[in-house]
Order: sequence, then C-alpha cells, then structure tokens
Amino acid sequence: MDELIVDYADFVLGKDQQTSLMKFGSVAMDYCVCTQQMTLLFDYVFVRMQQITGGVELFWQLLQPYVLCGRITKISPDLVEQFIRYLIQQNRAMEAEQVILHLPWNSFSLDRIIKAAKRTTFEDFATPPMDMFYRFIQPLLQSTSSNANLQQQVRQKTYLLLVYFHSIVRGKSFPWRKPLPSPTKVRQQIITTIFDKTRHYVLLKHLLSFDLENALPIFKIIFDDQYLFAIRSNPQKLSPTSASKRKHRTSLQVNDMLMLAQLDAMRSSKLRNRLDNGYNNDNNNGNVDDIDSERKREEEEQEEEQEEEQEEERQRIYSNRSMPPKINVDHSVDPNIQIPTRQEMFDKLVELLSKDENSIGKDK
Repeated sequence: MDELIVDYADFVLGKDQQTSLMKFGSVAMDYCVCTQQMTLLFDYVFVRMQQITGGVELFWQLLQPYVLCGRITKISPDLVEQFIRYLIQQNRAMEAEQVILHLPWNSFSLDRIIKAAKRTTFEDFATPPMDMFYRFIQPLLQSTSSNANLQQQVRQKTYLLLVYFHSIVRGKSFPWRKPLPSPTKVRQQIITTIFDKTRHYVLLKHLLSFDLENALPIFKIIFDDQYLFAIRSNPQKLSPTSASKRKHRTSLQVNDMLMLAQLDAMRSSKLRNRLDNGYNNDNNNGNVDDIDSERKREEEEQEEEQEEEQEEERQRIYSNRSMPPKINVDHSVDPNIQIPTRQEMFDKLVELLSKDENSIGKDK
C-alpha cells in the first residue's frame, strides 16, 4: 500500500497538479492516519506536496482536523513550528492554541514557539477585550435569568474590561503596566474594538450604560493622542527632532538648578536669622525671660521641620536627575487599521448619550 501511495502521487500530481492536489492529499492523509504510517505522511506526502503551489497550505488544512480529534498525536517540533506559524499568519490564533493543547509537550521547541507568538499574537490587544465581552459578558446580559450571581459576574468582568482599557490606552501593558513600544498602534486597535459599527456599537453602549464616569476618560485619552489624529496634517510630530529633545532636557536641568539655588538661599537666610536673633551660644547672654525662650524654641522647631522638608526636596531633585532607562517608543500608526475620525467618534458618543433608551441609562 505504501508503494501504491507513492505511485499514486507520481501519477496524479504529475498530470494535473491543481485539480488533483486535494484528491491526493485527502486520500494519502487518510490512509497514513488509519495505518499509522506517520513516516510516510511527513517524510514523503508532505515533501511531495511542498513541491506544488498551494500544497503546504492544503496539507495544514487537512492535518488540523486529525490533530484536534486526537488521531494524530505526534508531530516533529520543526513541523509543529511551521504549522503554528501558518495558523498565526492566517489570524487563527485560537485554532493554534487548540492545536498546541492537543499535542504532547515533546512535540514542541518551546523557545521557537514563544518567539513566533511574540511576533504576532503578543501584539494583539483587540482580541482579549472582544473575547471578554462577546464570549462572556454579552451572553450573561442576554440571559433572561435575574440571578444575582449573574449580575455580579457582569459587574466583575465589565470592571476588569474597564481596567484593561484604561491601562492599554495609557500605553501600559496589562496587568504588568510596563510601557508599550507602540502605543499609537495599540490605541488604533482599541478604537476598532469599541467603535465597531459592524456589531452596532454593542460594546460601546454597554460601557456607557454600565459606568459612564469611568468610560469617558478612556475616550479623552484617545481624543488627545496628537500622533493618532495629527499624522495626516503634521507628520513631523511623529518623531521630535534631536534639537527639541536637547532643549527639553536643558530646560529640566535649568529648573532643577534654580530650585536647588533657591533652597540653598533659604537655608542660608535662616542661618543668618538664627545668628542675628542670638541663637548662637557664643552670643547668648542667658538673660532671656522664659516666655521669649519658649517662643524661640517653638520657632526653632518649626524651622527645623521646614529644613527637613527642604532637604527631602533636594534629595528628590538629585535622585530624579538620574534618568530612567530610555525606552524607544514608536508613535507611528498602522496603515492597515482604518479608524473613524475624532469628530465621528465624538458624534457617535453624543448620539448614544442623547437617546432616551434604557440601553444607555440614567447617568447620561
């Protein structure tokens, strides 16, 4: 039978590659899986299909159902990496996750899988909130049950969603709150998620009706993104010049020096006042009455507290002058992501908040 499969490949694919590719792939894969001829499948059938245009993509399409139903449980790490990369490039990250879960750990080169995922799925900030809302929150909202537990779940998940949006639009990762390298592109993804016309703005309506006070700051941050909305009219804002950066740093240094000089002057002035008022032991004749002594001690304590506060301020300034590690931030936009204009988003907010529908709520 193995020889028949080989002869079948040579005969069919040699005549008419395009129309016979699906027929050969289906028959060969079904035979190899039924007889557990994995060597024949991956060392010959796969190699043979690689030589034909579109053969690799078809092989992965035919292979996936066998993996998910558990009929193929062992694939070499090199082929698994190619398989996962194909699914990710097709924007099928969920299916890639299912494939990974159905294969044993020794089928993977984990280092290469993680690197491949970082290049794609780790830059996807739209899928997590969409999954949270459309797969978990919306079904609860559509439930006819008035169970208090369901309402509590909606509250918890929606507040988690709001926390996620607040962190991401501020250019911080969630939940670690580390700086994102491309905050403008991330905000583009968030805009397409919230202002989703194809879904009739369901997520936007829910956020406005659930907690308007915490939802509006998200839009304010988006509206104030000068790189996102000024790129068409003023592209040079995307990358500040070296001269402007030096000028900014110089102004900070000048402000720090002026503050330090002011604090030093205040300290010197207080020392002189102490000497003039007889605080120096050499000039103190010991004949000051008790009331004046008490008053002067209180003033001295107050001045010492002020000096301590000033010293803390000095230390803060000096500590801030050690600059944090520089993070290369990319403010460019993704040309493949189309978003509404700022005016269009604002008009949609006004439209939704102006309606007397229960979907928006009493907080409008």
